[in-house]
Amino acid sequence: EGRQQALAADLAAQAGPAGPAGQRLQHLERTLSDMAEGHAQEMGALRASVAAAESALSKSGRELAEARDALDKQGHSLSGALERVETLRAAHEEHGETLGRTTK
Repeated sequence: EGRQQALAADLAAQAGPAGPAGQRLQHLERTLSDMAEGHAQEMGALRASVAAAESALSKSGRELAEARDALDKQGHSLSGALERVETLRAAHEEHGETLGRTTK
């Protein structure tokens, strides 16, 4: 019975917080805690990067829409100018024909 008690005491000492198994367990707990903290920091940095990319993409989308609107306005202005040129050319041709008929 004394031997069993000594064996039990030895096992308890090894498994306890001060024993080798307890120290390994504490080391593993610290390692896992450090890893979890590092992972949380990395995830935070990734979330910030994603938010910045989304913001930049949104800004680019707005800028693209503004550029498209400006091009549409320029296109309408150009169409109007072309119509005026056609009208003037037709009037000029008609005037030229009228002048040609009156000079003959």
